[in-house]
Amino acid sequence: QLEILEGVDERAMDQISVYPIPANSTLHIKLVEGVRELRMINLMGQIVHQSKLDGELDKTIDLTGLQSGVYTLQFINTKGETYQRTIVISK
Repeated sequence: QLEILEGVDERAMDQISVYPIPANSTLHIKLVEGVRELRMINLMGQIVHQSKLDGELDKTIDLTGLQSGVYTLQFINTKGETYQRTIVISK
């Protein structure tokens, strides 16, 4: 029996590319189908960037105003599942 999954599975989420790392002034993200929200969270757990995505597959985040450090990117799919990736901002 085949089970059809709606949204994004982890193998698909692994296809998301984030560059450059470390980032300086902008962060470029190549997304996959099914990602509906993107969040960037600092080490204190505060959301410093949040974007609702409407089928976009390319996203650029302006990092002006963010401190150097480690951040967590969260990608939320249409089922509400979250995939995380750690990034570094170096200014």
